[in-house]
Amino acid sequence: MAGISNWFSFTSKEEREERSAEYFKRMFPLGAQQKTKEEELLQQLISAKTSDGDKLYQMLIVREALLQKDEKKRLAQLKKWYSARLLSVYSEEDKGLLYFIAEEGLNISSLEELLSSDQLKQKTAMYWSPIKEKLKKKK
Repeated sequence: MAGISNWFSFTSKEEREERSAEYFKRMFPLGAQQKTKEEELLQQLISAKTSDGDKLYQMLIVREALLQKDEKKRLAQLKKWYSARLLSVYSEEDKGLLYFIAEEGLNISSLEELLSSDQLKQKTAMYWSPIKEKLKKKK
C-alpha cells in the first residue's frame, strides 16, 4: 500500500506556485525570454513530427539530467532519456540538437550568447557522436 500517505498530502496554491517558479528559474536561468528563444530554436531545428510541447519536454528532460551534480546520476538520466520509447520519433541529429540546446541554455549569462541555428547544427555534427556512444553503452 505504498503511496497511500500521498493521498492526503496537500500543498497550498502558494507552495505549488513557488515550486513552479523555482523550477522555471532552474530550467531557464535568464527567464521567459530564454524560454521563448529556445522554443524558437526547437521549432526551427527539430525535424521530428511532434508537438512543440513535446520538443520542449524532451529538451527539459536533458536539461534536468545535465543539472545533476553527481556524474553517475547525470549519465544514468541521460541514458534513460536516450533509450526512451518516446524519443524514437526523433532522428539522431534531432537528439543531438535537443542535447546541445539544453546544454547551451545552462552555459550562458546573456541571451546574446545563445548559439544560432547554424552554430548548433555545427556543434551537433562535431560533438554529438562521442556523447551518443556513451549514452548507448549498457554499463
